[in-house]
Amino acid sequence: MGDSVSGSTNYAAITINDSLLTTNMSSPLTYAQGRRGFMIGFSNSDYDHLCVADVLAANDVIRVHDDGTGNSTDGRSFLAVSRLSSSSNGILYAQTGNGYGSTNTLIRKYTGLQRNSGGSDIHYVTSAANGDSMVVDTAGVYMFCASDYKTSVNGYFGLTVNDSAVSTSIDSTTYAQGRRAVWYGTNSNQVKQICFMDNMSVNDVIRVKSKTGNLMDSSNEGAYFFGVKLGSAQTSHIFYETGNGHGSVNTHYRKFSTQNKYSGNDISVMPSSRRGTQYKIETAGTYGICYQEYISSGVLQHGIDINGIAATTVPSTPLEYADGINASQYHTSTLVAHQQCMSRYLKPGDIVSPHDGSNGTTTDIYENFLIQRIN
Repeated sequence: MGDSVSGSTNYAAITINDSLLTTNMSSPLTYAQGRRGFMIGFSNSDYDHLCVADVLAANDVIRVHDDGTGNSTDGRSFLAVSRLSSSSNGILYAQTGNGYGSTNTLIRKYTGLQRNSGGSDIHYVTSAANGDSMVVDTAGVYMFCASDYKTSVNGYFGLTVNDSAVSTSIDSTTYAQGRRAVWYGTNSNQVKQICFMDNMSVNDVIRVKSKTGNLMDSSNEGAYFFGVKLGSAQTSHIFYETGNGHGSVNTHYRKFSTQNKYSGNDISVMPSSRRGTQYKIETAGTYGICYQEYISSGVLQHGIDINGIAATTVPSTPLEYADGINASQYHTSTLVAHQQCMSRYLKPGDIVSPHDGSNGTTTDIYENFLIQRIN
């Protein structure tokens, strides 16, 4: 989902079977009352984005719940739902920050599980010394997400797989050492979510990790960590990071300089100095996509393009679904790394592109793009 608000602060969530339809999300609602993903943004001109994955039953109802201040009337406000699997897959949802491990002092802990339905797919490990983690028991495609905030400025957190440098800050942890997603923000009390999707192996260990001297410190529902199996094993996964400008012809399609993973044959990469870095679908199926962007000055505008027809147009014009934009964000606050994720059935020949405004010029780990075949 995506939306903007008429007030100065944006509280919004995706809910399942919401039991408090007239209660402001800023209260906030609890997991038991229906809240799943949750975010707090800070400008009435910003468009925020939120994505969750869950195992649902027939007649479950999905809604976007805020404080009654959502005021967008264009295509940047949206709710999209995609069915990823017909089987009953494992899911874990931990909530409420509870500090960090006493030995692994950067690894997050939580007070308990709101959803413990891992079954034979995934299980949860809690440790006062080592911090909390999720461990994969059945190979397959998984999505992991975490949300957190810092009561003062300059917070960092992210997600790792089989972290070989648990005492190294998340922003200094390399992809080879286990980093899969990282968030950075300068605003205090800004609740943001970070996610990744990948084909996981048995005994893979997933953790939430922060930064020395800049630990996230939420001790309420704004800090959560969930993992869900999306489908059986699929090898096709591509992950690029480090912004490298834009195409010379497709002037709003992003380029990246670092290829961290390229596996399988269902997706091909078409890097081009003229067109930007684009991704071509070779095999029909459902795919998950995440795109993160960061700017040091100006306005951040970016989205995920599917067969886009406006490669030279700023996304905030605004572009609509018919123009190819499937998920987009707009932010006036700088020095914040914003991510959006989505899933969609794609056909051979479909072209996926990272689409941003003219200010996406930074060249670090906070600009990245992943695409994963789910089924």
